[in-house]
Amino acid sequence: MPLGETCHDLITAAGDALLARAQAAGTVRAGITITQLLKLVGAIALATEQEIDGPAEADLLLSIAIDGVRVH
Repeated sequence: MPLGETCHDLITAAGDALLARAQAAGTVRAGITITQLLKLVGAIALATEQEIDGPAEADLLLSIAIDGVRVH
């Protein structure tokens, strides 16, 4: 690992590459940044870390974030 490269930098770089591929494939809308997605995931983790069924609650919240609250 190059000097000065942190775990955060590695995660951000890897996530940014994956996000760019998803956006190029048309599966993620343009204008969303990896920083925004990491904040969303972090918020969901923080909100569910004390829940009895935290993993299931995190899955539900992520699903709501991805699919929205509208009826399809």
